[in-house]
Amino acid sequence: MVIGKGRRMTRPVPANEARTGRAPRREPENQDMDREHVKGAADKAKGAVKDAAGKLTGDKSLQAEGKFDKAKGDAHNLAGDAKDAVRKTTRD
Repeated sequence: MVIGKGRRMTRPVPANEARTGRAPRREPENQDMDREHVKGAADKAKGAVKDAAGKLTGDKSLQAEGKFDKAKGDAHNLAGDAKDAVRKTTRD
């Protein structure tokens, strides 16, 4: 008995894949990081570096800039959370 003599075993193709030959694109259901969250994370990281550098060198103005950037990052994160809440209520 010869199995698979030159034949490929294929799976049945769903109707939506048959036209293009590839799976349809889907929007991610849980998009955790949007633009505001990314900006917030970047600002918080930048602020942490400036704050630490200011403490290390004794530069009060650099340290203050770092604290300001951290607060700015928190504000971006809050804005992102608000956008997420609006998206969730409009989706449901």
